[in-house]
Amino acid sequence: MAVTELARLSLQSGTKASSPSLRANLARAKDVMEKASGFEFWYYHCVEEPHVIFILGSWPSVDFHMHGFIPGSQNQELLAQLKDQVTVDWMFHLDIDQNTQSLPLNQEVLAIDRHTVKDGDKERFQATFEDHSQTLKSFGGETGRVVGGWRIDRGYDPSIEGENPQEQYVLFTSWDSMGQHLGLANTEGFQKSYSQIRNHMGERDIKHAKVMRVEEMGK
Repeated sequence: MAVTELARLSLQSGTKASSPSLRANLARAKDVMEKASGFEFWYYHCVEEPHVIFILGSWPSVDFHMHGFIPGSQNQELLAQLKDQVTVDWMFHLDIDQNTQSLPLNQEVLAIDRHTVKDGDKERFQATFEDHSQTLKSFGGETGRVVGGWRIDRGYDPSIEGENPQEQYVLFTSWDSMGQHLGLANTEGFQKSYSQIRNHMGERDIKHAKVMRVEEMGK
């Protein structure tokens, strides 16, 4: 089964997201990753933290990415080109197979909502979250704008202590604007359903981002 990669990059001091050199290097990396994986990749620029860029894409498997592509010469060359421009904060994989379930990337804003689940509460979180997702879907008004998956590996994440990360569920939702999404939090339906989910959650981190079309900027 193909897996989805989610990675977070931070711009180093002195580097701006609009830098032609950065965008050219990111465009080159995108081309290499797409040819190696056989899947499309995207960069998303964070609204709340302008120094942050997310990578979204797919790989045939975790093993293919971690033990085939990452140690390979092409990737090492890309990392060398980008080492003075960005830092990889973390990267991991989700059990979302984009052959059968596309990410909701057709709207102006993508919300990336990471939920850490309390130990032993995965099944209860999943069941409660299914009810919550119906609220999101009804608010969005279109199918295909709510997609989520579970983290399935350690990946690269210096923040993790020990061998295995806590259970983590990542929800992707697309919106016409950031305000549309934030408006959902004030609705009665959301407050009612989400209060039940909190019982099974540890931490939550939500970010909004807009697509970076680096291949166009590089032309």
